Amino acid sequence: MVAFGLAAWLPGQAGARPAAPLRLQTDLGQQDAWPHVRVLPGDSSRPETAAQLLQQLDRFQPPDSPPANLGTHSGALWLHLQVQAPPGEARAWLLDINNPALDRIDLFVASQGRVLAQAVMGDTVPVDARALHVRTLAAPLALPPGQVVDLLLRVQSTGTLLLPIRLMRPVAWQAREARVQALQGLLAGVGLCLLVYSLLQWAATRDRMFAWYALSLAGVTGFFIAYHGLGNQHLRDEVGWMSQNGALLFGLVGLIGSCLFADRALQMPATSPVASRLMRGLAAVLVLALLAWVAGLLPYSAVHLLTTLLGVLPMLVALPVAVLRMRQGDAAARYLLLGWVAYGGGVLILSATLRGLLPVNLYTQYVFQLSAMVEMLMWMAVLGSRTAELRRAAAQARSERSQLETLAHTDALTGALNRRALLRHGDALVQSAAPGRHVAVCMIDLDGFKAVNDRHGHAAGDALLQQLAQRLRRLLRSTDQVVRTGGDEFVVVVAGLQSPAEADGVAAKLLQAAAQPFLLASAPGPVQCQVGLSVGYALAPDDATALPLLMSQADAAMYAAKSAGKNQAVRTTGTPGMPAAAHPIRA
Repeated sequence: MVAFGLAAWLPGQAGARPAAPLRLQTDLGQQDAWPHVRVLPGDSSRPETAAQLLQQLDRFQPPDSPPANLGTHSGALWLHLQVQAPPGEARAWLLDINNPALDRIDLFVASQGRVLAQAVMGDTVPVDARALHVRTLAAPLALPPGQVVDLLLRVQSTGTLLLPIRLMRPVAWQAREARVQALQGLLAGVGLCLLVYSLLQWAATRDRMFAWYALSLAGVTGFFIAYHGLGNQHLRDEVGWMSQNGALLFGLVGLIGSCLFADRALQMPATSPVASRLMRGLAAVLVLALLAWVAGLLPYSAVHLLTTLLGVLPMLVALPVAVLRMRQGDAAARYLLLGWVAYGGGVLILSATLRGLLPVNLYTQYVFQLSAMVEMLMWMAVLGSRTAELRRAAAQARSERSQLETLAHTDALTGALNRRALLRHGDALVQSAAPGRHVAVCMIDLDGFKAVNDRHGHAAGDALLQQLAQRLRRLLRSTDQVVRTGGDEFVVVVAGLQSPAEADGVAAKLLQAAAQPFLLASAPGPVQCQVGLSVGYALAPDDATALPLLMSQADAAMYAAKSAGKNQAVRTTGTPGMPAAAHPIRA
């Protein structure tokens, strides 16, 4: 049952002429019965039987309302319709009312003032008692050929009395239902696919925006499944609370999700804290109303009225924020506005229909569903825009972390690696050493560097260290490590050497880094400075298999090189402090 309309309609127009019977034609699969319908005015809730009313058919008058729309009405209304079947062979006909949300309809088939048959339909009627267990409210008619038959309908609903009544041949009815079921199945499938996608995204990102979108989407999809009778037909065997209240329940759930999704998608707490508090407060009110209704503390009519009054409020609250963010270049806000334009148009048409202002036809029955699906798709575009923003933010964060890590492992003066980087990454290179894959750890100390500082100043000394670091990097591969451990000392780690002789070649290459003078900027003008290098190195796995021990051995070898006359490279083996010098390598 859906009760969104507020205005009531009371028929009038006394003294109107009786309507002509609806003459059925076998070549027409369906015929609109509404032009032939008459309504009993006044208080129809008093107990009057169909037999009594059959003697007073002159009391029925043409409805003073849009076609198939009687608005809201307290109590029950009686309708009268005369039908004449074509002469000849008797054929099967169906009376179809394409509004599954009506509470109860009692149908009486009469001829010459006598009731021949009766049937009952509606979402408050148990399944076994209904004329047919189908999506719409339909009942089979056995019409005598060529005779005029009176149809009396007693209709009652807490919602709007939308009564698209048609007389249909079973084949035409089945063809129409196949199209409707296929369309509704397709739309429900789209909704379910989007629902699964949003839930997976929520599980992956933990961003509540996807959860609120899923909640809104579940409400919208469930509302239309209930509103068009699919749930009552396919999902339940017996009438229950959900059969009568499912549409309003899912409508509330969708509205709650819409409030929270708009608050999150538009980033309202940062853009407009007041609007954010209003939106969250509205969601809280709707949640409380929902819980009170389910618990039996609030009647259906009160919850329906609250939903009607607050239904468009989320859009009104969020609209200024969306416009502001769109002007700031937010693509998500633009998609939200496009969705709301479509949704707003659908809401206006639906509201006007449920208030008894528009006729009931194909457009007014399905335009709201179409607009809601357009809104959901636009909201999917919002999710895509926000996801792209999250990816850009994550990429920027990774870049910043990489930059911070680089700074943390880089010597600020020379751009070479620092001791922290050596301890973190050098050991991994050493552990990769094996016969035929040697790793050389080289300790480098400058010869004559103190004299440069004393004569030309520390700025010139810093420039010399920078140039030396650049020369070392140019001499080595990109996978080799050049580390400044402090002062004028450097460590070089070279992996992937095939033999100790290749390590000797690396040591000789390192000496070439200081073979040419350094041109240094100094006041009053540039100066040339010449320094030498003392290099000590150890080899893994031949000399040791741990980085600290290799560094200690290389440091001892470097001091051996200084003691042997400087500007040369020496490899040592054995324990630290007791070097056994190999043949020195000189520049």
